[in-house]
Amino acid sequence: MAEIVRPTVAALAKAGAPYKGVLFAGLMITTQGPQLIEYNVRFGDPECQVLMLRLKSDLLPALIAARVDGVEIFHAGTQSDGTRILANGGRVLNVCARGKTVREAQARAYTAVDRIKWPDGFCRRDIGWRAIERES
Repeated sequence: MAEIVRPTVAALAKAGAPYKGVLFAGLMITTQGPQLIEYNVRFGDPECQVLMLRLKSDLLPALIAARVDGVEIFHAGTQSDGTRILANGGRVLNVCARGKTVREAQARAYTAVDRIKWPDGFCRRDIGWRAIERES
């Protein structure tokens, strides 16, 4: 934390981009100490898998309830137990949308996301912002 993660978060804040959320550091421990391989701004599969055990409802109703015109929801990190599709870790849902503009597509996607009732679920709210700036 002191050698890699905290300096990264401090540098982001200093650059005017303070970070809040999940920061998954992929590290390799070497004879010279820890080496950063990658950062992800999501949980890794093992971390998410243990959280999915706490999901108090079936995932399928959440998927169905989130339908919005121009939106498709893809699932991954799931498994079938024979009668149900259950979260199994990783990025579980990918909410994709089309629109006449990027702003419209983004609005549709987040409308769908907001209909998903998933206590303690997380989604990014910054997808497409650069493209929207270029549209303006």
